[in-house]
Amino acid sequence: MKQPKTAKSRKFRYGSFATLLTVGVIVLAVAVNVVMGLLSDRFSLTLDLTPSTAFKLSDESKEVLGTLTEPVTIYVLNDESTYVAGSGQTGLDPNYSQANEMFKLFAGNKNVTLEYVNMVKDPSFKSKFPDLELNENDVIISSSTRNVHIGGADLFNLQTTAYGSRIISSKAESTLASGILIATSKEATKVTVLTGHDEFTAEPLSNLLQQNSFDVDTQNIVGNSDPIRPESSILILCGPKRDFTDEEIDKLDTFLTNGGDYGKTLLYFADSEQPELPKLESYLAEWGITVKPGVLFEGDNSRVIQSDRFNTIADFTQNSFTSALIEKNLFPSIPYCVPLEETNTSDAIKVSTLIRYGDQAGIYPEDAPSNWKATAQDMVQYPTAAAISTKTISDKSSYVAVFGSVNFINESLLAESSLGNAKLLTSLANTVTDRGDMVTIEPKRVSGGYLDIKQDESNMMFALFIVIVPVAVLGCGIFVYLRRRHL
Repeated sequence: MKQPKTAKSRKFRYGSFATLLTVGVIVLAVAVNVVMGLLSDRFSLTLDLTPSTAFKLSDESKEVLGTLTEPVTIYVLNDESTYVAGSGQTGLDPNYSQANEMFKLFAGNKNVTLEYVNMVKDPSFKSKFPDLELNENDVIISSSTRNVHIGGADLFNLQTTAYGSRIISSKAESTLASGILIATSKEATKVTVLTGHDEFTAEPLSNLLQQNSFDVDTQNIVGNSDPIRPESSILILCGPKRDFTDEEIDKLDTFLTNGGDYGKTLLYFADSEQPELPKLESYLAEWGITVKPGVLFEGDNSRVIQSDRFNTIADFTQNSFTSALIEKNLFPSIPYCVPLEETNTSDAIKVSTLIRYGDQAGIYPEDAPSNWKATAQDMVQYPTAAAISTKTISDKSSYVAVFGSVNFINESLLAESSLGNAKLLTSLANTVTDRGDMVTIEPKRVSGGYLDIKQDESNMMFALFIVIVPVAVLGCGIFVYLRRRHL
């Protein structure tokens, strides 16, 4: 039996429509894919949901790129696919992926070129930079003025544990922005770290300042007649274990006086475990800041960190150095801090408190017995933890800033964006050197935080979540099954 012509035509019409619809959908999908591919090459189509907007450029970085007028090349010493995988990992490492995204965002500027270089495939590349010791994952920022070499690990803040090092936050953006500034600037502000008195390491602070375009070096002033380098603008002295001689004090004073031109700064970090340093501390007292014995502790439980009353959250005090930090609701942490006392010694010297403890703080005596308990005499409201002295002669100023603890520049505290430690130090350094136009970019956390627990706590959690909870759930299931199987 033949089908009616109308049925055939209807079937043909519906079939043709379905075919055309299928072809149309395929063409549309291909077109959308091509358009999105073209757009992704020119624009970022990703959505940054990280708390610190780690995959976007800050306003400070945009300002750096906006003022860039000469060509700059960023060399990443690895294949891109290998770099984003991190150190021997599979898939994508969030920290390396964030750093890679920063490379691309900076390269979005017309004056910035990004190149990935595999030195195994291109061994001749090293000959372009004969003075540099290059390794995989290193970064080079090259301009016609100079080359800036950044170690692969220097893009991140690392924390050392019993199991090795781990990344706790990314500083790729600040490192790249600072590298571009250094590579294109005609002259960098110099900072000198003083050595020779068994000082505490200043490496975390040195790294922070280098990331913010300062040129940091070291100088041993012990056993020689060399003056402190006059070209330096800032001195750093961290927890010396031996006192200065009269000649070394004279070197400090000569540097800060600067032949009557002033314009110099000393950043001094005390250590609660230092011996008495009568000559150095007497010189600091001449600037109106006296280092007192003992260690500050906090009586307010809401300020205490990890049940350690010597490890606390403190407060910034209102002044020109800290007002921006207070507006951002940032707080400092300065653990195991010796108390400071402010005593203006002349009309030319003005002392301002930078950091203080709370109204329930006290001083733990240096000679306290093992069974010591705080009394009313030990309690001190709002004790000073950091202060800065400004000496002004004929509108020319030098500065001495004293921090009651070297722990203020602990690497993990500088890396913690919720604290104001790094922000204060970079802002202070920029202010005293009249670099108000320089950028200050804080480290950014990309991955989740780590849970640091002891072995017995780990065993307890294992027993709870791997044994007790599953057994309890299984037991409940068996109980319900036995009760309901005959219903």
